Amino acid sequence: MQFRATARGVSGIVSEPATTSPRYAERELHFTVLHIDPELGGGECPIEIATIYEYDSAAMMKTSYLADQFATGLPYDRYVKTGTDEQQRRWSQVYDASRLSEAQRQLVGGFVREMKILIFSGIWCGDCVEQCPLIHRIAQGNPGKIDLRFVERPRDGELVPELRVNGGSRVPAVLFLSEDNEWCATAGDRTIHRYRAVALRKLGPLCPTGIVAPEKEELDATLGDWLNEVERVQLMLRLTPRLRQKYQD
Repeated sequence: MQFRATARGVSGIVSEPATTSPRYAERELHFTVLHIDPELGGGECPIEIATIYEYDSAAMMKTSYLADQFATGLPYDRYVKTGTDEQQRRWSQVYDASRLSEAQRQLVGGFVREMKILIFSGIWCGDCVEQCPLIHRIAQGNPGKIDLRFVERPRDGELVPELRVNGGSRVPAVLFLSEDNEWCATAGDRTIHRYRAVALRKLGPLCPTGIVAPEKEELDATLGDWLNEVERVQLMLRLTPRLRQKYQD
């Protein structure tokens, strides 16, 4: 690609050799003048133009990007410890109040495909407080097959466009991946039972604080919602032809 540019009083035709970063799908552009206008004396001369970064949405769900994000993510316990004492207390009270039933433990314990769960979360976020410990409970039911990691979304940060919900950077944003980092599904920011509970308390804030643990009935129902999604992806992986061929099952 070539086009005309002017910089520091030097005008000419510049070229664009582009490089792509798999981590953030950015395109970094470097410019060199190939031909100087005749009135400037001719010849070639390098000029300096500010680097441009262009978000490449086509690269967002590539396995290299997802693998990189997962590799930099934190396991649940380490992630919770990044919070303040009060934030850790809120996460712990939801975790302590939640349990898998015997039937749910048997279900999760019977999973045979390895799967990864990558959560873009906010340690400060009430919806994360009241849902992420439930996903951790599910993962604990079969740690040999479910690998759970967390990536923090700063309070004033933004998610990439593909993860935004209704135009907003709402968390938790939960990505389900195969053992080899293929994207399988995205869920969030609230399950149906979580939305029903928040709607019932519609005079409260838009994003709950998580100061008080949710009622037991709501907690159990929301855990069931997340377990349904985890099971759905596990069945997807169990039945997919490429993995059946790999494991001859």
